[in-house]
Amino acid sequence: MPSDIERAMRRPWRYWFEDGLAEIGIAAIFLTIGLSFYLETLLPPGPLPAAVGMLGPLAAVFGVGRLAGLAVRNVKARVTYRRTGYVSYRRDRSARHAAQRFALGAAIGALVGALAALPALQMWVPALTGIIIGGGFLYGGYRLELARFHLLAAFSMVSGTLVALARWDTNVGGAAYFAAMGLALIVSGAAAFCGYLRATQPLAEAEDHGP
Repeated sequence: MPSDIERAMRRPWRYWFEDGLAEIGIAAIFLTIGLSFYLETLLPPGPLPAAVGMLGPLAAVFGVGRLAGLAVRNVKARVTYRRTGYVSYRRDRSARHAAQRFALGAAIGALVGALAALPALQMWVPALTGIIIGGGFLYGGYRLELARFHLLAAFSMVSGTLVALARWDTNVGGAAYFAAMGLALIVSGAAAFCGYLRATQPLAEAEDHGP
């Protein structure tokens, strides 16, 4: 069990995810990756589909991820911080942080590309992707003590396995998995946001009602 000090250190990050808006932002990234897989199925044979498959995750993490982050912060400023206050986060804007983001996008593209190149493993690409991403949500749920992340982890693993068992084409399977995860994140985030709105009210109104 985490100590009181560990919980205090994790509280700001838990607060960032508490209203569900961050999950909706992550959903935009997942849906973009799914779209890149789908676009590969529409392109004629040649080097272009492979390029889309490699660059799509990078565009999702850097481009869509950046825009989604700005949108989430804007909504938080208008809604969340007016209800439960602002928490300052220490942000790493260093070259190391940029390298980590690049590595994340490149790793997703390289992993899927490498596995897809091995005929014996092609059908299991969605399952392996679901396990890896599910493990990330499982760890996040443990660190932040958010039960819905555990549900997302289970959904990731199950949906990835089901897509693999369907024996679809690698690109179709990738599109199906990331689309399913994107929708699951939207549902999870929207439910958390609605619960947050019901449980809180603007600070001015709370002060008017007194203690």
